[in-house]
Amino acid sequence: MAVGNTGLDALFQNADSDAWRDLMRRTEADAPVKQGIDPELYAVVFSTPAGREVLADMYNRYVNLTRCVPGQGADAAFYREGMAQVVFDIVHNITLAQEGEGNGQEG
Repeated sequence: MAVGNTGLDALFQNADSDAWRDLMRRTEADAPVKQGIDPELYAVVFSTPAGREVLADMYNRYVNLTRCVPGQGADAAFYREGMAQVVFDIVHNITLAQEGEGNGQEG
């Protein structure tokens, strides 16, 4: 999915790797969250021009920033990491859908 955002493009490329899948599996094991909708819906929504623009903006606001700043409390880093994880989860769902690994649920 080309979105015109170099960092986001790289994120999608990395999401197509065994290391990414392993990281997401470990994340899901540490903090299990029931999948509410089929990953295909993420792919459909975020493949539109508007969806791509929203995802690129989310990447710039939540991933492409310093998460831990010296002198700030640890809670700020945890908060920023959580925001980034939302973007990672969206990309992971899109990747699952593209690989045909949807859960068959409809949104």
